[in-house]
Amino acid sequence: MSKHNLCLTESEVIELLEAARKGSIHDHALLSTIYELALRSSEATALKREDVSFTRNYVSVKALKRSKEKRDKDTGKITRARKPPPIYDVPVSPELLGILRTHIDRSPKSEWLFPHHKDSSLPMTRSRAKYTYYKAATKIGLGRRYDWHPHLLRIAKATHKSQWLAEQNTAPLEAVSEIQDTLRHATTTMAFEYVKATSKTRELGRQADAALASRILGKKKPSDAPVEKSAVPADANKDGTP
Repeated sequence: MSKHNLCLTESEVIELLEAARKGSIHDHALLSTIYELALRSSEATALKREDVSFTRNYVSVKALKRSKEKRDKDTGKITRARKPPPIYDVPVSPELLGILRTHIDRSPKSEWLFPHHKDSSLPMTRSRAKYTYYKAATKIGLGRRYDWHPHLLRIAKATHKSQWLAEQNTAPLEAVSEIQDTLRHATTTMAFEYVKATSKTRELGRQADAALASRILGKKKPSDAPVEKSAVPADANKDGTP
């Protein structure tokens, strides 16, 4: 599923966010936002205050990973130019909006939602976001089993959502679509992995595979219909030649 291959439980996420809240409202806001919106660190630190709509209850997220340029490993030449990142208006809960409003009221004036800790004209760095997670995680002893990276919160959100969808008896392909939307992936590949990875959704994953097999593999193209064999002359040899 990921190089960060362990998933935080719901109770561990609650403990982590509570530890962050006791540290500072800013730490709590950052980690809460990463979890609820299933953000990458780079996406969280790139958020601006104008991206938060308190009237329409959403946050505009730029999927930065999908805008990267690609280079040939041997020649170093750019094979795909950088393009503008797709932007998603992600609905957020009243709870997170309340946390963000308090965070903004107590933060230095800045265009960035999570400004740099020394210069508010700059965004928070990814290393600082990782350190924020580290501080909260060490307080509750998560380092014994997990690595120190806020990406675990993104993994946790996708896993917890897939579990909830399974409990609600959501149709397999609908569940995969929901997870894909949550992670803002271009394809369903990783969404299938999340649906199939956890104990509560393993059966849902098998159902998803079966549903796809029925839809894709079970359908025959017109060319797949049996073709009538042409008549062979009575005096033909076994190889069909006269």
